[in-house]
This record gives sequence, structure tokens and C-alpha cells, in this order.
Amino acid sequence: MLTKYEVIGMAKENETKLNGQAGEITTIREILMGSYLGAYEKRFADIESRLAAIEDKLSLSNEQTIQNIEKLNVTLQSDFTSRLEKIETHFKETNQNDKQELSKLFSEISNRLLK
Repeated sequence: MLTKYEVIGMAKENETKLNGQAGEITTIREILMGSYLGAYEKRFADIESRLAAIEDKLSLSNEQTIQNIEKLNVTLQSDFTSRLEKIETHFKETNQNDKQELSKLFSEISNRLLK
């Protein structure tokens, strides 16, 4: 059975080996891919800048859409209010005219009944 100190020592040795291997892998990768990494980094930078430009355009487009919707809402409310007022006015006029006509009819009927 291993003691606590032996386990800790083995863990440190494994960590050192892994760090060394990671460094070796990084070195090998740089040797094999070094010329391509610069090209890929440039391509990623270009893609990121294009993405940022698209995000800016989309944000501006969203703001414009919101403004257009708000303008349309104000216009529709104004138009609705105007039309409603016209309908109310027409209803009142029609109602008043109907009352006057009914009054005339009742007056004529009462005159005929009195004769």
C-alpha cells in the first residue's frame, strides 16, 4: 500500500511529465502548422471584423425598425381617433335628424287626429 506522501510525489511527477508533453506537442504543432497558423489567424480576424460589421448593421436596422413601428403606431392611433370622431359626429347628426323627423311625424299625426 502506498503512503500519502508517495501518492503526492507520483502526482507531481505525472503533472511534470504532462506539462513536458504539452510543451512538446505545442512545439511539434508550431513546426508543422506554423506557416498555416498566421493565415488562419488572419482569416479569423477578417471573419470577426465582418461579423462585427454585420452586427452593427443589424443593430442599426433593428433601431430603425423600432422607430418605424413607433411612427406607424402614432399614425394609426391618430387615424383611428379621427375616424372614430367622424363616426360619432355622423351618429349624433343622424340621431338629431331622426329625432326632428319623428317630431314632425308625431306632430302631423296629432294634427290629423285632432281634425
